[in-house]
Amino acid sequence: MKIPQEKEKRGISLKNRGILLTIMLSICAVTGTSLTGCSKEKTASPIRVMTFNLRTAAAKDSHTWAKRLPIVKELINKEGPDIIGTQEGHHNQLSDLEAGLPHYKWIGVGRERGNQGEYTAIFYNVNRMKPLQQSNFWLSSTPDVPGSKSWGNNYPRMVTWVQFEDLTNHSRFYVVNTHLDHESESARQLSAELLVQTLEKFEPNLPIFLTGDFNTNVDSMPYNTFKDAGKMKDAVQDATDRVNNKIGTFHGYKGSSSETIDWILYRGDVASINRSEKIAFRLDGEYPSDHYPVMIDAVLKDQPARK
Repeated sequence: MKIPQEKEKRGISLKNRGILLTIMLSICAVTGTSLTGCSKEKTASPIRVMTFNLRTAAAKDSHTWAKRLPIVKELINKEGPDIIGTQEGHHNQLSDLEAGLPHYKWIGVGRERGNQGEYTAIFYNVNRMKPLQQSNFWLSSTPDVPGSKSWGNNYPRMVTWVQFEDLTNHSRFYVVNTHLDHESESARQLSAELLVQTLEKFEPNLPIFLTGDFNTNVDSMPYNTFKDAGKMKDAVQDATDRVNNKIGTFHGYKGSSSETIDWILYRGDVASINRSEKIAFRLDGEYPSDHYPVMIDAVLKDQPARK
């Protein structure tokens, strides 16, 4: 089923975003202005954040990773996200993407310990983003124990987070990426509560973007926990322009869905969310995944200079 586009506006590709950044840096050099000063005079472009369930390569059907890999790369190059919170990717999938996307690197560990099992890896555009801090924890009663599970879920579930610096203006922000359990409602709720508690330990004045496959619809108990106890907002719904807003995100290769289980939430000093899109992309009839990626363009408020 073809999904109609609600708006015809398209994002700036990774190539064009790189060209814009190069122009901005050249202007700074010619005028003798520092990068920090120049970027404040010439407002930095929005930060483009994507959440993308890659679908595990272990699935046994006709939608193989070998078939989908070039489509995933085409989508990422086309949309040019600065940050991608991924779910379900195995080490070989993440390595394939890094090899095929030279402007990106990734951070994360396998949920089964080391490089074993699925990751909640975070990719970032090295031309714009610099990781400053990073860590992982498991969604269990012993979050510091790799591979731990304790709330009725059959598979370990985890979180990867990174504090980034935007090289265009030296603003800082957090990206937190997760994949909640698909079977246990109790595990999902306890995971949401643990995440909210953990976010309270972050540097209080910095924006936080929470990406993930939450395996439950918006307006569910975990969603409301993030919004109420976690004081987070829904970036997709807050966007000025919303593309494909009425479709769900898990389509199962059927092309349509009412389940919106992939979210981008946020809180902190975010000036605006300019645009959001559930990306109904396919190439030669093949989708890159059984989930639609979700993407936002966010503008951060100016931050005081670091001492």
